[in-house]
Amino acid sequence: MSYSFACNWQAGVIMDPANKQRVGYLTGFNGIGLPAPLAENLDVEFLYNNPTAPAFQGLTFSLPVVNEPISGSVVAALQTVSWGGGVGDVFSFSCYMSQENALQLKTVQEQSLPTTNISSIGWWTTNYDAEPKVWFEELYPKSPAYPSGKINVVGNNVRLNVSLVGAQVGSNVDNLLYKVSFEVAPTTYIPAIIHVASSSSQQVARPWG
Repeated sequence: MSYSFACNWQAGVIMDPANKQRVGYLTGFNGIGLPAPLAENLDVEFLYNNPTAPAFQGLTFSLPVVNEPISGSVVAALQTVSWGGGVGDVFSFSCYMSQENALQLKTVQEQSLPTTNISSIGWWTTNYDAEPKVWFEELYPKSPAYPSGKINVVGNNVRLNVSLVGAQVGSNVDNLLYKVSFEVAPTTYIPAIIHVASSSSQQVARPWG
């Protein structure tokens, strides 16, 4: 079974209390020749108003308070994430991040990637279940919280694209974010377990790698 999640990346950055929509984040990324992990320099806030903290161990957000938003800092806001669902299938991500992070990725991309190896990557999506009126964690690496992988390469095509054309988050916000899309293939020597849920009561754990 394949999975595809479209996130409202603008709402993931600027909270919209009137609309409970799926949001997601890239919580960590290191490897491919970067001198250091991509910075968690995107401050976000959203209405995950459950009384208990998210189970994903890769979040450094404030503890949830009922009817109050939670906030934290992430690498990027996700636009889409998809996965074929199989142990050898790639994850495809598109996201928006700071100019600082985008420039770092662009630099290693122009160096033809010193390595395709990703030493750690983390992501998390959440959605709202309208029937019980609760948020639920939809997709994240359960174990380890930051699995390894490698940038997918098809022939001579390295599946990493970095745009240096800024996108405005909202009409009244001056900050620009930059779109990055990439594919991550699994490593077979350190398999991961991926949490996938279709509602607050229906969830599975699937192997990757």
